[in-house]
Amino acid sequence: MAPSKSALALTVAGLLACAGMGAYGTFGAGFNNGLFAAIENSVGHAQPDPYFISGPKPYRLVYTGFEPFDRQLRTLISFFVLLIDGPKTGDVVLVYWYLMAQFCAGWSLLFLEGMRRGNADRAVSWTGVMGLIFQNITYTITVPLYLVLHLFTSPLVAVGPATSDLAAVDAIDSMTFPITSLAAFWGPAVLMALPSPSARVSAAMHYSWNALWQAFPATQGLYRGVLKLAIPQAHDAGIPQSRRLNRQALGYVYGFVALLAAASHLGLLAAALAPASLVPAEYGALVAEVDLLSAFVPRWPGSPPAVADVGAGARITGAGLPELVKLFLQWDIYCGGAAILIWAVYLHGAAVPGRSLAGLLPKVAVWTLLGGFPAAATVLLWERDWAVFAEEKGKKTQ
Repeated sequence: MAPSKSALALTVAGLLACAGMGAYGTFGAGFNNGLFAAIENSVGHAQPDPYFISGPKPYRLVYTGFEPFDRQLRTLISFFVLLIDGPKTGDVVLVYWYLMAQFCAGWSLLFLEGMRRGNADRAVSWTGVMGLIFQNITYTITVPLYLVLHLFTSPLVAVGPATSDLAAVDAIDSMTFPITSLAAFWGPAVLMALPSPSARVSAAMHYSWNALWQAFPATQGLYRGVLKLAIPQAHDAGIPQSRRLNRQALGYVYGFVALLAAASHLGLLAAALAPASLVPAEYGALVAEVDLLSAFVPRWPGSPPAVADVGAGARITGAGLPELVKLFLQWDIYCGGAAILIWAVYLHGAAVPGRSLAGLLPKVAVWTLLGGFPAAATVLLWERDWAVFAEEKGKKTQ
């Protein structure tokens, strides 16, 4: 079923609005609240004595040996050093891990789209490249633009049962997806968060894990390719023989993403609402600093908190900066996630006839409350795929 031109126009407008709002919430706030100036005057290229604010010594400033790459890596690493090593409150710690999970869930849906047969050899299959771009110019700007490209170039926009082969993902790719996600995203994310310097994690290792995490879109694609080579029978399975397995394996990916999004969302919600008497003493101080507003509602970009005196001269202490990085990431990941949800609504409407937007809104609202924007998008894409495969499934049961 082909969507209407008005629905396409509204979807594109919504995606561009997400990009615009996200740009304002990240770059607009970052330039005004002192965050970017602090980074520029510490590890930025204008600083004659570069250092990571709050980072462990000795600082690692060279990663590739190519100064333009290293300069950009230092800037990216500085964000996470502020969050991991800087002076921070409990809400910054918990919201950071929540946003990382929401980020991973949204990225997973995009990576999955790039693996579909119908997108092979098209620009929208280059999710690794897209991921490296959003690591450098933000998720909230890159993702909506990628999704607009998808809407105009992918054959899967109006895919239906008659063309279900286009929506299929190789079963090996689906079944190994949690492994590649854990290896590329979560492994470095956890390792770079370990206390440093310590007996187990030196300062150099601390920065190295951070640098490796920045490249997770490329490393996940690399791990996927290695596993494909290690399991050569995946290339020999014809489409007719592997359809059922492909469909089942795709369900495992959706289940993994939905669980990730919902567990992180409900976990933060529980921390924000939990009475102090129910929280173990060792976590009491952490949870006491979290409420619903600080956990889920970012400050308006036009009036964010600001840090004082970030000019060149005395070394910057990092006081107040983790809160600004948290604000940056909230706008980045919320607006990028909203774009993925808008896109999922459109694809769902194209594949599931007879379902109005008004009829879909309660489901979207419930799943957003349970797991954030990525959870709602996951459920819609899962239902869309099952609608695409419905005719084929019905034939097998006759």
